[in-house]
Amino acid sequence: MEEIATEEAMILNGSHPELLHFLTTLSQRKERHTNLASLRRNRDKEWIHEKRKADGDAIWSWWRVQKDGLTDDMVVEANGKQRKLGQEKRSLDNREWYARYCIIFVLSLQRSNARRLIHSEESIYSR
Repeated sequence: MEEIATEEAMILNGSHPELLHFLTTLSQRKERHTNLASLRRNRDKEWIHEKRKADGDAIWSWWRVQKDGLTDDMVVEANGKQRKLGQEKRSLDNREWYARYCIIFVLSLQRSNARRLIHSEESIYSR
């Protein structure tokens, strides 16, 4: 009985050898689990950081592609407008040239007809 009473006293004091062994085992397990949880949390943080960075890079990449596409479309549109304006200007220049040529041609025909008339009248009077 005395043995049981001393063991009981040791248990209550927290100095029983089996209790100490059990507590140290539990504390070691707790420490190991805490370390593993800490490592897992750190890895998860790193993974989240990498994922955020990859998502950010993907968004910037998408933005650049869209910006480049829009820039290319705007350049193509501007070149097309400039080409169209050049064609219109050339066609107007050609029309002006044609109009000038027609006026000159008509005037020259009128002069030549007038000369013919003058020559023909001279020939009529000279007979």
